[in-house]
Amino acid sequence: MKMLKRCIRNYFGFSRTETRGVLCLIMFSGMGTLVWWGLHRYADTLPKLCLADEAVRLERVFQHLTVRNSQSVGKQHYAKKTDLSTKKALHPSPVSRGKERFDVNKATAKRLQTIAGIGPVLSTRIVKYRDKLGGFVSPDQYAEVYGLSESVLKKLKDQGYIHNTFRPTQIHLNSDSIKTMVAHPYLSYAEVLRIVRYREKHGLFRHMHAWKEARLLQPAQMEKMAPYLSL
Repeated sequence: MKMLKRCIRNYFGFSRTETRGVLCLIMFSGMGTLVWWGLHRYADTLPKLCLADEAVRLERVFQHLTVRNSQSVGKQHYAKKTDLSTKKALHPSPVSRGKERFDVNKATAKRLQTIAGIGPVLSTRIVKYRDKLGGFVSPDQYAEVYGLSESVLKKLKDQGYIHNTFRPTQIHLNSDSIKTMVAHPYLSYAEVLRIVRYREKHGLFRHMHAWKEARLLQPAQMEKMAPYLSL
């Protein structure tokens, strides 16, 4: 060892410290080479796996798990669907019940609520307006109720009807008071007052033609009020 150190130091001109470092490096390199060679020899003695067979085995396991998962999900979906169908049969939804047509002028607030989009507030509002009006004589009057959307109006027209024999509650021009007439949605206080003053000045209306000749309302208003007026 001393001779090797001397040879390296004399040949390369290294100091003692540098010579020791070179020797340590040579020793570590040799040990690394031996370890690598030993591991390589050990690996050769191990049994070689057939990668193709292993891949086939893994694929079979994966398919088996996939089939089991699909069967489980299918059973849960069928159970939920069956349960939902049972609930629908026992408790039909308001929309399905509301498809049966009904008389709008006789319908209660509860009956109106069977239409999708009409709740307690809107149904009560429809009934109150209908009663003040004296009854609906045209489906177009539904739009006069505040808060009804286009879709709800369409459903109300489709599911509700006005009987062809219906006669609305009428205002008696010759006898009703200001309070009674002004309660009608189509008449303002000024229009009612004009009617009453004309009646006091010219006497009672003898026929509806005389009422029309008096022109106490605008032509469009006269036509609108026609079903609700009588002598």
